[in-house]
Amino acid sequence: MRMSLALSIFMLLAGCSKPATDIPTTEAAPARAAEPKRLIACELVTAEEMSVIVAVPMQATRDADNATKCSYQPTAGSSMPMIELAVDIGGGEAAMVAMNMMGRMENGELNDPLHGVGDQAFVVGPESMIRRGEDLVRIMVIGTDDGMIATKQIYETASARLP
Repeated sequence: MRMSLALSIFMLLAGCSKPATDIPTTEAAPARAAEPKRLIACELVTAEEMSVIVAVPMQATRDADNATKCSYQPTAGSSMPMIELAVDIGGGEAAMVAMNMMGRMENGELNDPLHGVGDQAFVVGPESMIRRGEDLVRIMVIGTDDGMIATKQIYETASARLP
């Protein structure tokens, strides 16, 4: 008898209560953080823009495994110039520390053809590493008459679109 009385009271109370979702609250729902836009390197410098920079019709190829890397090749004919643009989000400081450890001297002279580009920059062979805030922009230019002019123009174009 006690069991059926307890069960009856439980059923009566369960039937009278409102679901928790119907209870008005004064608390605001937590705001969802906006998802950051995914960086796509081939959108930082389009194939058309690259064609103007190097004066050769170019096509852009997005790295299948890494959207932050883009390769550019001529649309027809020659295999040159070859250009690569990559952005390493948050990798700027570590890269610059490593470059400082290696030193900036080449043949006894200061190797600084990108002075004033980005926050800090180094050139190693055909590749330029440019720190912009916390990020690292890597640009490799092979097969142009003046790779440093092309590198600066590529960086300026990409930098204007970086977050």
